[in-house]
Amino acid sequence: MQRATKLIEYARSLSDLENSKFISYDDEKMLLNEAYRDLYSLYTETSGDYWTKEEILQLNDTNKDPNSLNNKEYLVDLPVDFYKIRFLSYSDGSNWISMDRFATSMRNTTVNKPYYRIKNNKLWILSPVRVELKITYYIPPTQVTLPDYDILFQEDEAIYDLDNKDLGVVVDNKLLYVDGLDIKIEDLDNGTDLPLFNATLFSPTQVQYYGGWIYWLEEDVLYRASTDFVTALTPVLLISAVENFLITNGKIYYSDVTDTYVVKLDGTSITLELAAPTNDYQFLNSVAIYIDATAKINYNGVQSTLVAERLVQYNNVMFYYIDNDIIELVITDGILSKGEVIKSEVFNVGYINKQSYLPIKTSDNVHAKSIIIDTEFDYPSNEVNEIMAYMSAIAFSRKQADSTKMAMLTQRLAELVSRFQNVSKRDEYQFYRINNDIGEW
Repeated sequence: MQRATKLIEYARSLSDLENSKFISYDDEKMLLNEAYRDLYSLYTETSGDYWTKEEILQLNDTNKDPNSLNNKEYLVDLPVDFYKIRFLSYSDGSNWISMDRFATSMRNTTVNKPYYRIKNNKLWILSPVRVELKITYYIPPTQVTLPDYDILFQEDEAIYDLDNKDLGVVVDNKLLYVDGLDIKIEDLDNGTDLPLFNATLFSPTQVQYYGGWIYWLEEDVLYRASTDFVTALTPVLLISAVENFLITNGKIYYSDVTDTYVVKLDGTSITLELAAPTNDYQFLNSVAIYIDATAKINYNGVQSTLVAERLVQYNNVMFYYIDNDIIELVITDGILSKGEVIKSEVFNVGYINKQSYLPIKTSDNVHAKSIIIDTEFDYPSNEVNEIMAYMSAIAFSRKQADSTKMAMLTQRLAELVSRFQNVSKRDEYQFYRINNDIGEW
C-alpha cells in the first residue's frame, strides 16, 4: 500500500523538484487526481476485476418501459455507485447465463432471450420473460486527497514563553491561543499578534471557534463572543458548572461532574445526553465516541482499553494522543485499536475548525497540521503506484517546460504501462480449465 503524499514525494524526485515551490499544493492534488483517473480508466479497459461490485436486479412492473408495446422492454435503475459495466448475467432458475448487448437494429424486434444496452442511467432490457439479473460493475474512481503543507506559528517565541501558552484553533491563516489571562490571535497574513480579550480572574481554556463566534471556559463557566478577529471580544455567559465542552454537528456537547448534556449554540434547550461525565463527546458515523471518567475511549457504549487525553475527529477518522504522540485510531468491526503515529513528542493540541488544520504544540513551535485524509492506494500491484508517480512527474515537468525530462519520463512510463496491461490481461484468453489436478482414473 502507498499513501498519496509518498507518491507526490516520488513524483517530485523523478522531476527533480523535491524542494521547489514551482509546483503548488493545488497542482499536486489536481495532477495526482488526473493521473489516478487516467490509470483507473486504463485499468477498466484491461478487463480486470479489481474495483468491482455485484448487485442482483429484478424485472418487474415497476421498471417496465411505459413506452413498450409488447410489455417486454424494461428500464432498470443502475446502482447509485455505477461507473462502468463489467458483466451482466440473467438467471434461468438454475444457472447464471451471460447476457449479450443488443445491436440498435434489434430494438424493435421480438427477442428469444434477454439482451441489454445502457440508456442514460438505466439498463435497457429486451426480454421475452421476467428474469433475475446479476450485474458486475466498476465503481467510480475515488477523489484522491492529500494533506496540505503544515503552517508554522509562534516561530520566534522563546521555549519558556511557548510552554505557558494554550492552543485554541486555526482559522484560515490565523491561530487563536491563550497567553496567561489573554485570548490572542496570530495572523500570518498581516504579521500581527494581538489580544482579543483579557480575563480578570481565571485563565481562559478550551478556546474554540464556530460560525463567527469564539467559545471558551473561565473556571467552570462557558462564554462566547462574536468576532471579526480584530475587535475586542464582548463575552456572553452561556452555561455554568461546565467541566469541558466540544462543538460538533452544530451543537455544544458539555459535561459537568456527573452528566453529559447537549445544548444549542446560544446556550438554550439543555438536554441530558448521557448520565455519566465525559470528555470530547462527539460522533463517528452517527455513533457516540468519547473519553469516559477513567480516561478510556468509549465507542458505541463499549469501553476500549485505549487511554486518551484528547480525541480529534475529521472525515470520519479519529486521532487520539497518548504518551506525547498523536496516534491514528483504527476502528474495525466496532473494535478500537492503535494505528499509525501521526506526530511524536506532542505537548499540547488544540481544536479543529471546519476539518482543516489541527494546531499542535511541540518543544519548539506550533505546527498547524493539515488533517485532510492521506489517500491510501491498496491495489495489489507495484506498477499502479509507479505509473501514477510517473504521470504526475511528467505533468510537473510539462508545467516547468522541461521537454528533455518529459521525454525520459514518458519512455519509462510507456514501459510500465505495457507491463501493467500485460499482467492484467495475462489470463484473459487462456483455455478453459476443466480441472486443476489429475485426480483418480
